[in-house]
Amino acid sequence: MNFEDSVLGMETGLGMSSLTPMIRQRAKPVIGDGNLVYDEDWSDPEILRFEGYLYSRSSVDSAASEPRDRGTVSDKQLIVPNHAIDIKVHDRIIINGDTWRVTGMPAADQNPFTGWRPTLVADLEQVTGGG
Repeated sequence: MNFEDSVLGMETGLGMSSLTPMIRQRAKPVIGDGNLVYDEDWSDPEILRFEGYLYSRSSVDSAASEPRDRGTVSDKQLIVPNHAIDIKVHDRIIINGDTWRVTGMPAADQNPFTGWRPTLVADLEQVTGGG
């Protein structure tokens, strides 16, 4: 058994066996004069399949001040056991048919003593309802 299996609990049968399949979508850049990116094209996004889980922070807020325009904003954290997964701000994450948007810079914290990076963590947001 290697160190990573030991830390993830593989030797005890407590490994991450309940990860959820997810899809990352990334828009293609729309490039204008001077090779400047001025928009995103979501018509044919770049797709990446991976597994991870959501950490519920139980944060819900109203998206507008008018009652008829109210939407619900939910915040969660995405945790992926592969610290090198390619996830960036503005990517869309599809989880069980629900679409979330990456709102924070993904981080792969590193142990200063061993250099080990156990996971990648990213903030997600989902807005539902409203009009």
